[in-house]
Amino acid sequence: MVARRRRFLPRLLALAIGCLLACVLGELAATIHAWLRFGTVSVARLHDLEQGNAFLRTTDEPYLNTLFPHPYLGFVHDRNFGGAEVNNIGLFGGRPMPLSRREDTFTILVLGGSVAAQFAQTNSEGEHALEDLLNSQYDFDGKRAVVLNGADGGWKQPQQLIALSLYGDVVDAVISLEGFNELRALSARRLEYLADFVRVDPLARAGVQAFARAAVGSALHDLSRHNGFVASSRALYFAGKSLRSALVSLFDLPPHEVAQMNPIESVFALPAEWGMEQRVRYNVAQYEKYLRLTDRVAAELGLQRAFFLQAVPAIGKVLTADEQRALGPEGTDYGPLYQLLVDRLLRLRASGVQVFSLLDVFADEPRTIYADAAHCRADLPRNGSTGYRIIAQRIATVLERAWGLRRRS
Repeated sequence: MVARRRRFLPRLLALAIGCLLACVLGELAATIHAWLRFGTVSVARLHDLEQGNAFLRTTDEPYLNTLFPHPYLGFVHDRNFGGAEVNNIGLFGGRPMPLSRREDTFTILVLGGSVAAQFAQTNSEGEHALEDLLNSQYDFDGKRAVVLNGADGGWKQPQQLIALSLYGDVVDAVISLEGFNELRALSARRLEYLADFVRVDPLARAGVQAFARAAVGSALHDLSRHNGFVASSRALYFAGKSLRSALVSLFDLPPHEVAQMNPIESVFALPAEWGMEQRVRYNVAQYEKYLRLTDRVAAELGLQRAFFLQAVPAIGKVLTADEQRALGPEGTDYGPLYQLLVDRLLRLRASGVQVFSLLDVFADEPRTIYADAAHCRADLPRNGSTGYRIIAQRIATVLERAWGLRRRS
């Protein structure tokens, strides 16, 4: 017995040393891979890069954790998750939406997707570029201009129209910063199809399989980001990422099965025989309809209004090397289609809809502005952005003419 124990202990020690060595070598290999592939060895930075989209990094939690369904807008955010400020109507920014118009302020509601939300500011203590500029340069009859966020990531028309219908009666003016999310919806289904809705309500897309995948994937993400040694290990990060990818393959249904069983797909389907050109033509007409309706609702509520078609990296700027790297797989191939969309929507000005293009807003800007395929990077104190400051100045100049703003003497 003693001899057997003496033989067992060295084997156990050798096994422990071997496991320890394997872990060290695995961590070293993962660290080298992280540096060569992503240019960082920080696990926190790897999680940020996995988020991909600058708006998704608004929250410290997996973006999915912050979402919950909204009966009219598709989805908003849960203030109990994410470490981000969420206001009383479920939008980032912290500033509450009032229940009635205030007599002491000139309140402007900003509509649109994630670019509009960042522009309006998703941090209550952050820089409010448009608001600061309007108050410093223009007189609103002694009132203070206040800019409220009425936008969210992934939103597009008709969510702007719906948000205005819900909240337009408590503000004095509305501007919408849009175009990019609508562009991405032109060629597959009806414009109204809300892809991110299925992230909030997986049962709408693929039943309990997608719900299980989302729950398990979110739990794994939490574990790998917020728990001690696991959160600092490159090897465990890549292992967790691979496991989450495997879950996608395990629980996701093939596209043809999703289309057969999924009502939301069929509700927003376009005729299968339609080609790309016919789909785009139909959805551009739908987009025009929603802009006209948004303008009419604003007029009915007695609001000043203006619609701005957002700048994109594909048009109007000489991109820096950093911007070219940040664009990722989307690149700039969508440029001609976006230009067509902008040109078509600008025709609405002939019928009185105040729609303006921002495509040339960065034409003479040599600095790095874009953080990814749509968003401006935060490169100033208080979550400020050179890009959004430039956009704010252009918008203020347009509003001065369109709304008859008076400059301070």
